[in-house]
Amino acid sequence: MIQRRMDGSVNFYRGWNEYKNGFGSIESEFWIGLENIHRLVQNGYTILRVELEEGTDSAFAEYSSFYIAGEADKYRIHVSGYSGTAGDGISCAYVYCNNNAQFSTYDNDNDAVSTNEASRWRGAWWYNDGHMSHLNGEYGNINHGQGVNWYFFKGWAISLSGARMMLRLG
Repeated sequence: MIQRRMDGSVNFYRGWNEYKNGFGSIESEFWIGLENIHRLVQNGYTILRVELEEGTDSAFAEYSSFYIAGEADKYRIHVSGYSGTAGDGISCAYVYCNNNAQFSTYDNDNDAVSTNEASRWRGAWWYNDGHMSHLNGEYGNINHGQGVNWYFFKGWAISLSGARMMLRLG
């Protein structure tokens, strides 16, 4: 597991170094760190599964090909081969989709627009021009797009009650 959201006990509105190295607690909410994710991918963990919950509803998205670049390319994300029930929130064909985006935090703006999307949406993520998924947003925040969101599952106005990102060997 590389990320888990479940109760809002950990603040995910953090800077670049914390996202690079990881934070939180394996017993509750955490982000394993971009460097650790990059190492896992280089060691063959190239299938990404995202599990989402909102109340009693659940859905998943799985990508048969997952890769993030190293820090020199700002941990750019590449995914393909979507399957699942949540809808394709990363590699979809809209301008807001996250595929091929560099990772951005409030103190390291790498998105495709002049505004700082990590500040605007209250969380670090792979932003192009906005987002269709945003699992590092403010837990419980129902302001348009600022919470824990997966647009094709519950839209931008509902902050999901749970999210997990997992990698497995490809």
